[in-house]
Amino acid sequence: MVDDRPEDTGSPPDSGRPRRTPPTIDLKATEVSSETQPAAADAPAEPAPEAASASPDSPPVSPPVPPAPISAPISPWIVAPVSGAVAAALVTIKPGAMRELHWHPNADEWQYYLKGKARMTVFDTGPKAMTADFRPGDIGYVKKSLGHYVQNTGNTDLVFLELFKSDHYAEVSLSDWLAHTPPQLVMSHLKISPEMLARFPKSRPDIVPL
Repeated sequence: MVDDRPEDTGSPPDSGRPRRTPPTIDLKATEVSSETQPAAADAPAEPAPEAASASPDSPPVSPPVPPAPISAPISPWIVAPVSGAVAAALVTIKPGAMRELHWHPNADEWQYYLKGKARMTVFDTGPKAMTADFRPGDIGYVKKSLGHYVQNTGNTDLVFLELFKSDHYAEVSLSDWLAHTPPQLVMSHLKISPEMLARFPKSRPDIVPL
């Protein structure tokens, strides 16, 4: 009798499926290829390490303080808030010139003279007028709505500061006022000819020659 059973080789019979080869792990490898390394966005976040408990005898440890933000230095006049109750003007008059006749309808005028020599005339109702000379460090004062002009009586620039207790600067110039007044009224009131009226400036020059 012939034995038709397969020879026992010590391994299970072949089921027709491909055999899997167990992976070989190289324990000496220390580098990981970028192709197999997971992306940073997909990588799981590592848990934060737990704070070490301090012993009862050790001093308390304060948390780290973040550095203060660095900012550029700022000048005091930029940081200071803008005043809403004071208006000012810096006036410069060349030698041989004057600040034309004008008045301020909204506030009294305080003046502080910085450079040069000045002579101011103020017209009041009555009619009456007062004239005074000024030097650097002097203070001038003109009541609201009183006409006045300032002459440069020196050989250098005249510089002074005008201050008003108001939130804005307001001024009425004599030449500008006359330019917007009917010509017949101006000639009749001032008793001047049309030729003289034509010589008046048609705009506000502010500074005029003596």
